[in-house]
Amino acid sequence: MGGSMDLIIEKGYPTERIKNYPEEERWVQMWLENQQEFIFTTSGSSGPPKSIVFTREQIIASAQRTAELFHWFSDMHALHTLPMSFVAGRMNILRALIGKQSLWKVEPQLKYSAADFNADISIDWWTLTPAMLESFIPYASRLFPQAQILVGGGRVSERLKISTMNMDQSVWESYGAAETLTHVAVRKLNGENVMQGFEPIQQVTFKATAQGLKISDALLNQEVQTMDDWSQLENGQWVMNGRMDDLINTGGVKVYPTQVEEIIDRYVDFESFVKASPDDTLGEVITWVVPMEAIIPENWKLWFEQYPILQPRKIERVEELPRNRNGKWKRK
Repeated sequence: MGGSMDLIIEKGYPTERIKNYPEEERWVQMWLENQQEFIFTTSGSSGPPKSIVFTREQIIASAQRTAELFHWFSDMHALHTLPMSFVAGRMNILRALIGKQSLWKVEPQLKYSAADFNADISIDWWTLTPAMLESFIPYASRLFPQAQILVGGGRVSERLKISTMNMDQSVWESYGAAETLTHVAVRKLNGENVMQGFEPIQQVTFKATAQGLKISDALLNQEVQTMDDWSQLENGQWVMNGRMDDLINTGGVKVYPTQVEEIIDRYVDFESFVKASPDDTLGEVITWVVPMEAIIPENWKLWFEQYPILQPRKIERVEELPRNRNGKWKRK
C-alpha cells in the first residue's frame, strides 16, 4: 500500500479528513455557504502580491470550461499536491466541489518519492509544477498510468519535455496567471498530437503588444496585460519567448534566459538555469547556474557555435539551485 494520500473530498462532498487541512476546509466552507465573491492573491514573483476578486459565476464557468477541454467525467479522482497559496491549489478544491470529483490530498513538496503515493488508488487528473513532475518521472511507470497531468506554474524545459515522451500518462503544459484565474492556453507534450506551441482555450484570444502579451477572455469578461513576450507561429499556435523583466542586456543585445536554457537542455541531464550577472564592460553577462556536482563537458561552448551571443560568459556553482516560494528559479 504505502503512501500518505488523504481523501478530503468524495464525489463532490467534504470528508472528515478535510478537518486536518484548515485552509482547504476554509475554502470548502466558503463555497458550501454559497459565498458569491472569492479573493485570490497573485504569486508576487514579479512584484508585491495583490488581491484579485472572482465571482462564483466566473469560477463555475472556468471549471466547466476545463472539464470540457479535458473531457472530465463524473466521479473522477484527482490528486491535490499544490499549496493553497497558489490560485491553482484553490481551484483544485473548487473544481472538485463543482464537478463532483473525489480529491486526494498529498502535502506539497518540490520533490516527491514513490513512498508519498499509494499505487492502489486510481488517479485520473493531477495538476502540478515542473519541479514536481521532474521528481515523479522515475516512478511514472508504476503510478497512475491513466492520469491526465497538467503542468503549470513555470516553464517546462526541453529536457523535461523529452522525459515525458515515454510516460503512459497524458501530459499537458499550461499557461496562465492569477489574474486569469486559471490556465488560458495549453499544449500537448507527449503521446498523440504533440504540439509545438500553445493554443488559447475556448473564448480566449492572445495579442502580442510592445508591453507584453494581452489576454482577452470572453467567458470571464476580462482582459489581462502581462509582461510575457509571445510570438505566433505560422500554424496559429503561440510560443513564449520569455518574461520582459528577465531580459539580459549584454552589451546592448537583449537575451531571454529561456533562449539559452533551451540550448543547454539539449545536452545536459541535470537541472540548471540562466541569469544575468553585472559586468563592468558589457553591463550584464549571461551566467549559467549549475549544481555543485554537475559535470560539464569540456566542449560545452561548441553548443553555441551557431548562436555565439547566447553563450554564457560565467558559470556559477551552487550547493542548491535557488527557487522562490512558487518553485520558480530565482534569477534576481
